[in-house]
Amino acid sequence: MKRRQLLVLPLLLLSLGRVSAQTPPHPQPLSPQGRGEQTHEELLRLVPPRFGLVLTIQDLRGHSEKWEASSWLKNWRDSALGQALRQAPEIKELFKFQAELQKHLGVDWPTLRDDILGDAVVFGYHAGADGKPNDERGLFLVHARRPDKLAALIDKLNNLQKTSGELKALEPLTHNGVEYKRRVEAKSSHYYLLQGALLVYSAEEPLIHWVIEKLQEKPKTPGPIVQYLRRAGAERAFASLWVDPRAFDAELLQKAKQAAGPEAGFLKPFLAHWQALDALVFSCTFDERLEARLAVLARDKDLPAVLRKLYTEPAQTSDLWNRFPQNAVFSIAGRIDVPEIADAFADMLPAEARRSIQSMLDPVAALLGIDLRNDLLRHIGPDWGLAVYPATSDTEFPHVVAALAVQPGNKKVRADQTLYRGAQFFAGMAVMDYNSKNAEPIRLKTVLQGAVEVKYFSNPKIFPEGLEPALALKDGYLLLASSPKAIERFTLASSKPAVGKEVPVVRFSATELAKMLRGRKQQVIAHIAAKNNVSAAEAGRHFDGLLSVLGLLDRAEVTHESGGGRLAWTVRLYPAP
Repeated sequence: MKRRQLLVLPLLLLSLGRVSAQTPPHPQPLSPQGRGEQTHEELLRLVPPRFGLVLTIQDLRGHSEKWEASSWLKNWRDSALGQALRQAPEIKELFKFQAELQKHLGVDWPTLRDDILGDAVVFGYHAGADGKPNDERGLFLVHARRPDKLAALIDKLNNLQKTSGELKALEPLTHNGVEYKRRVEAKSSHYYLLQGALLVYSAEEPLIHWVIEKLQEKPKTPGPIVQYLRRAGAERAFASLWVDPRAFDAELLQKAKQAAGPEAGFLKPFLAHWQALDALVFSCTFDERLEARLAVLARDKDLPAVLRKLYTEPAQTSDLWNRFPQNAVFSIAGRIDVPEIADAFADMLPAEARRSIQSMLDPVAALLGIDLRNDLLRHIGPDWGLAVYPATSDTEFPHVVAALAVQPGNKKVRADQTLYRGAQFFAGMAVMDYNSKNAEPIRLKTVLQGAVEVKYFSNPKIFPEGLEPALALKDGYLLLASSPKAIERFTLASSKPAVGKEVPVVRFSATELAKMLRGRKQQVIAHIAAKNNVSAAEAGRHFDGLLSVLGLLDRAEVTHESGGGRLAWTVRLYPAP
């Protein structure tokens, strides 16, 4: 099966031939309810092993109803962007395709969506060995709510393709007493089975045999793909893509054998990690929010020691989410074990590169009189993050704070003060270099905010209003900020965020960004015009288009979850009210 035949489900439907609607007596039928999680799982049970990719769509009908009633669709239709895209050639072609369906096959999109594809659709793909594209295999399965409409559609497709000459012959075949069909074309043959509400299609006859045999079994446990989807939390998702890492082992091993230098140093630990993985699962769903999720499933005992804690221990919420405001324009925060990350990075480097880095760090450690790992690295983190605070003025530069947790350290070396002085030193060297080459010097100033000393750099002729790069040690954090005012806003929140299995990683407020841009409209338009060498009027249209896109969205967030041999990241988009 060629790759182009595997891309679009409607094209697969259009390649089917004439089949009978009569149900053979031997295979066990799918669940009679005709929709829901059970039907979806039973289709997945029919996918053979060693398929590298399996795409599943379930309850298209129900999700379409949710989409039609959602704020997303209303906002999209009302937006300038939505109105413009409805006039796009691609959208017009889509409407034309729907008209062709109705004209030639007597079926409209709602019928195809709800009665034929609405329960569950599964598409499995097995890539051929490297350099052997003819070894590709694909399997397409559908469970329809209305078997009569499915059979009628296939009959009409047969008649149309026979008339056009695409279909040369349609031959009945049997396996284990069950009839299926071979569709003979000019250059190839394809096979399919209609089992009541179940439609199976493939270019490989052994796959049809496999499905028939699986239908004749009485399953005792869910299939392996179903179990992986459950582990990934994707069993109820609208769409999911299951990836089997084993399907790519040979290619990665071959690449590792041929690699040299830094690439070889990277591939060795990467392969050790990859070969401990059971599955990767991408999934998405929607109702009043759009949600996309990536889950990585691994065998704990086979993971490299440096990565085992990532998969086995529950994720912890960074303390910075108690400090960054809920309505920040953008915020990102997490927790890292700096010594372990340093060790993992060192393991990925060739020995020559490790020696080179060590030779650069040894003089620094000797100058400071410290042991970099024990006196410094082990006292950095685990919390880190960055936030762009909501605007307080339409003219002032946005308040930005980057924070890294630092601990006092031992009696011999004050790690926090060492880092603070080191940051001042390198910033001072950069300022000295700038001042030696420019007539308008940057001044280093100090201001006290209670007991907190804030160092900042000032030159109103160089920096825009409100930008005075600042540095401070505050509440156990080394802070780099856009101004002393930004450091002043770095405080504990009055209430802590809710605790759960998922911890926040990224937050973005489209509402606050749009508010900030509107307050700076003329400056932003001038920047767009200068950057893209266009007129102010053209830049204004770009600006309005950006606001139109932002107007569709209220906020977005990324969360992280770990434990039980699983890492998962979830992206959620919330519509504008």
